[in-house]
Parts: sequence; structure tokens; C-alpha cells
Amino acid sequence: MPVTYSEKDQAPVWGEPPPWRTPEFWDQRASSFTEHDKGSGYADAFMKIIEMKSDWTVLDVGSAIGTLAIPLAGKAESITALDFSGKMLELLRQRCKDSGIDNIRTVHGRWEDDWNSLGIMRHDVVIASRSMPLGSARTAVAKLNEYARKRVYVVVAAGEGPRDGRIYAAIGRELNPPSHYGEINLLLAQQGLSAGNAFISYEDTSSYENHDQAFESLKRSIPEISAQEEEKLKSFLRQNLVRKDGRWKLYPVREIRWAVIWWDKEQNKKEVISSITAEI
Repeated sequence: MPVTYSEKDQAPVWGEPPPWRTPEFWDQRASSFTEHDKGSGYADAFMKIIEMKSDWTVLDVGSAIGTLAIPLAGKAESITALDFSGKMLELLRQRCKDSGIDNIRTVHGRWEDDWNSLGIMRHDVVIASRSMPLGSARTAVAKLNEYARKRVYVVVAAGEGPRDGRIYAAIGRELNPPSHYGEINLLLAQQGLSAGNAFISYEDTSSYENHDQAFESLKRSIPEISAQEEEKLKSFLRQNLVRKDGRWKLYPVREIRWAVIWWDKEQNKKEVISSITAEI
């Protein structure tokens, strides 16, 4: 059964992206993202959850530096890596060259683009890992479903996700994480689709050379931060950063938790797949 739009949004509707959802933001973060993502263990946990056949093709929407595309390259026939950050894709191509991987094709594009015009056709499996556009879950799920022949995997924040609620509290703001997990499961249930659910949990591995680097890194996660809030953030870091093994880190170390949701395009069974948890 296909995922469809509701009557009120027959045409695709995309919300206005926040400051941390722009190509320019992720271009700036591309180099540091490589090291940060390596240490989290996220990709290893995801690979324990996903089911892949060697003759399947994969569309990785929001591929970044190839966090999933690189390990999937050895398990699938081919990967199309789509991302709106040209710098991320540049690093992905370099990783492929360094590793001798020749079955990953990169495409520079956005969620709201016409993917057909970018040369993207239907794939056996479509993955949107930690790239779901805010405020556009219904439109995004319908588009993912449209481009998948067999299965769709979506990874969204469970709880706070990657943003640290302590930082927001310190500057006097309330962190309102997106509710994509419940929204997507409800949408799939309304369409009569049986969704699989799994969870990936790991400790935040973020560390910094000094206080200034910590401040600049964490400031980027706060949209339109004011000068007064910047001072509050600096004060919070002076009190809570701890030096260990030559690096500065916030303690206590917090847990980051992601929800993996998947469904098959054609289903002969209606029971809901049991939840599992992948702990790192």
C-alpha cells in the first residue's frame, strides 16, 4: 500500500529549514564531522539492524561523508549518495578513492529538488539517516516511499537527539526536539503499513582542544544566538568542561539515542515487527 499525501497537502510541502539545516552550515562542519562520526559507533550499530541483499541498489538521502554508504558499499550492488553539501560529497568521493570503492555515485541535491531531473531513479532500498527535514515528515515519507522498490529505512532522533538540552537550559531556552518518531509511526499505521522499530544508543564522543573550540562548536547548534546568550554559554562551559586525556569534554557524558524505522513496500502480513535495541 503506498504512502500518500493527505487531502490538504496534495502537493509536496517543505518547511523552512533552520540555520543548522543549510548547505553552508554542513559545508563548514564537513571536516570535523568525519572524525566525530567515526568515534560514535553509529554506523556499526545501524549495520546490525539493516537487512541487505548483494543485488540490491540503495539510495542514501542525506549521505554526508558516507557514514552508511561506505560500509553498505560492500553489501549492496550500488549506492547513490544524495546530499546538499558539496563539501560532504567531496570528502565522500575522496574516501571512496582512498578505499578503492567504485560502486558509490554522488549526487548534489536537496530533499525538495525534482530527483528525476537529478538522474535519480527508483532503488531497491531508500535510506534517510538523520536527515529528515523538520516540519515535513509526511511529504518526506511519501517521497522516500515513491523512490523505493522494496524497503525504506528512516533514522530520527529519539528524545533530544544530537542537541544537548543542558546547553539550552544554560542560556535560558527550552529545547523542543522534533517528534518525528511518533509522527512517522502514526502515519505508517494510518496507511496500514507494519513498521519495524529499533533503537541505537551511544555516548556523546564530542571533545575539544580548548574552551574556544568548544564554544564555537556548541554555538553553531543554537539558532540566532544573542550576545547575552553567548556569555551564558561561555559561563556554562567554564563551569562544566573537564580536561581528560588531553581534551576538554562536558561531564557527565550524555547518551545520544536514535530511532530506526523501516517498512516494506509490499507486505503480506499485518503484525507489527518486534522492537529491538542496538546498544553500543
